[in-house]
Amino acid sequence: MICPGILTLQPTNQPQTKVAGLERHRTVIFTIGLPAITLGTSAIVYNKYLHDYEHYKTWHAVSTDISSRLPDTLEQG
Repeated sequence: MICPGILTLQPTNQPQTKVAGLERHRTVIFTIGLPAITLGTSAIVYNKYLHDYEHYKTWHAVSTDISSRLPDTLEQG
């Protein structure tokens, strides 16, 4: 669902078309992309809660956590 948002940002010949593409991009990301990511993350957390699994137990979870925090760390320091 993020692909339609990215495709609207492709190069154009007219500035008005570029502005319209940016608005479409924002609309797709905020109405489809963000809720989908939130729903998926909530499902993972809830499933771990139901089965009493530990969080951040696998290398995949740890690397995702580190990579998601890295931009904030670089920005602050």
